[in-house]
Amino acid sequence: MEDSEQQNNNQLEMRCKGCVFMTNIEQGSSTKQVGCRLGRSDILCPESTGDTDEDGNFSFVFERFCNCYRPKAWADLIGENAIEEEEVLKEVVPRIGLFLIFDKSFKKEGIPKFLETIRDVKSQTLSKFRYVVVINPDVAYNEEIQSVLADSFDFQETEYHLIQVLSEDVELHHLDDALSFAKNGWVLVTTIGQKIPHDFIEKMNNRINRDLLRTAIIKPYDGLNGLVFQSSLYKYLDGNRKVINSKTGEEMPFSFVDRVEGMKQSDPNIVCTWEDFIDGTS
Repeated sequence: MEDSEQQNNNQLEMRCKGCVFMTNIEQGSSTKQVGCRLGRSDILCPESTGDTDEDGNFSFVFERFCNCYRPKAWADLIGENAIEEEEVLKEVVPRIGLFLIFDKSFKKEGIPKFLETIRDVKSQTLSKFRYVVVINPDVAYNEEIQSVLADSFDFQETEYHLIQVLSEDVELHHLDDALSFAKNGWVLVTTIGQKIPHDFIEKMNNRINRDLLRTAIIKPYDGLNGLVFQSSLYKYLDGNRKVINSKTGEEMPFSFVDRVEGMKQSDPNIVCTWEDFIDGTS
């Protein structure tokens, strides 16, 4: 009983009160919220549950975070000529970076394959990738990789970095090294030569901000290709570092993906397959 009460006390509680996107009706000297100009309350608060303040004004309360909550001060700041709905949806477009694995098995085709992927990165329909981190297991390609990155990106718009790993193949734990360059937001992991959908960022935005699906991770479709995760969650769960068996004292592999899998009991959408993400089926 105590554990249940503690869990309830720790749950997030979000209130629409004070948000410029509330839609209200007047009831005498007070108001009652009936919806949201962005249509979010239909998903976040389908039962229209809420509470009434000391002045008799009713507003929705729900156990989800809404990244479009904006007070009147925000509306005053953007100016009367701005369309508030358009402005807020621009602000919440997810920031996404790329961990790009350089596959040296391509040999002479390595740089051409690299260029193919860079073209996909630059042709996104909604927004730009915030940064690109190339994970390279072969020092012989470093100079060419740096040259392509410098020619392809304005560092102020899309930062770029190169990480040298001292192994034949790039494995899951190498993402821990790349994370030092990650910023808040999301990370896509893929290998040179793999196609990145031109509407990848747009699909992420639709999933998070239109469909409002809680998402922690998109599982890769092959190896590390297609892995998508929140950088803050990766740090919080300590990445792919091994855990110590309390009985034997031995180090045991425990991947980041495995750690997140244990969270999906609370919401099946938290973990999504790449195929379902692309098809928009979950």
